[in-house]
Amino acid sequence: TLHDANHLAHPQNYGPIHAAYFRWVVRPRARTAQELITISRFSQAELSRTLQLPAERFHIIAQGVSERYRPASREAIQHFAARHGLPSRYFAAVGSIKPHKNLALLTAIARSLPAPIALLAGRNAKEHLGLRDNVVDLGELPEEELPAFYTGAMGLLFPSRYEGFGLPALEAMA
Repeated sequence: TLHDANHLAHPQNYGPIHAAYFRWVVRPRARTAQELITISRFSQAELSRTLQLPAERFHIIAQGVSERYRPASREAIQHFAARHGLPSRYFAAVGSIKPHKNLALLTAIARSLPAPIALLAGRNAKEHLGLRDNVVDLGELPEEELPAFYTGAMGLLFPSRYEGFGLPALEAMA
């Protein structure tokens, strides 16, 4: 199962060890595998291009979300917001500090938003990305808190430039 071709399509975002691993381990194994699975048509096309394999070799099995991703109750949202120091209105932003996630774009829009951004991108992501005003850094959350996080948000900010699928968008819609 290959989720995306990010390491091959954008090797500049990774170190030489990752590129070598995909070149010398993943590519040869993909060529000899009996079956290949990926998660979207986009990933199928990208993997076909970067691994130089026919697209028909990849079976697409779309991702889904757990049944726990349902709208949270008002009480659960209030409890979540209070526990994490969030106001009653906020925008959710999900990603990581990796360049293709493009969270640095939030610096240009954070001040103009009518509510703060609740950033879910790992420890110290706010500082690493240079985000200051109107951003609450949540670091990481346990998966059981994600439904309240998404339900309580006014909207999801997901500025990624490259995704095999974009699971946070599906989680937020659920």
